[in-house]
Amino acid sequence: MELYQMVEALGEANQEFLSKYNWEWFCSLNLQSGSDYPRAESTLKNWRVKKSIEDHILIAYMGVFNRVPQSHIHLLLSSKRNRFGQTLLDLSPKSWEVAWSGLTKCQAVIEPIYEREGVASYIANKNLPWERSELIQPYNKRLLVKAMLN
Repeated sequence: MELYQMVEALGEANQEFLSKYNWEWFCSLNLQSGSDYPRAESTLKNWRVKKSIEDHILIAYMGVFNRVPQSHIHLLLSSKRNRFGQTLLDLSPKSWEVAWSGLTKCQAVIEPIYEREGVASYIANKNLPWERSELIQPYNKRLLVKAMLN
């Protein structure tokens, strides 16, 4: 099998895998120029902890850290309904964007997901370029299992 065929097959497998979850938000989180994977993970953790506590919500996510054209993260998020009956879809993505910008001095765009397969395809096929990206460590495996579609 040629390299391009293996890359194509990997993209298809990643797309199929990401499509199996009930994602609520798609996040595009820019990082400062030259940011590396460990810094991205650390910033992501700080942001997640701050906003989860602030909004009293439990989240789970998967995504990819990409260095092209500049360092950024694409993240798919799901949540557990909180004690106020809210999920991420009931919260303001703007406050999460502002929190990201406050931590990084970079722009964030967060949008509700209406077309799961399209978002999965975008991440799997456009944001996992060979040797220029890494998968983000999935967060909250227990909640991810609950977010899987039957």
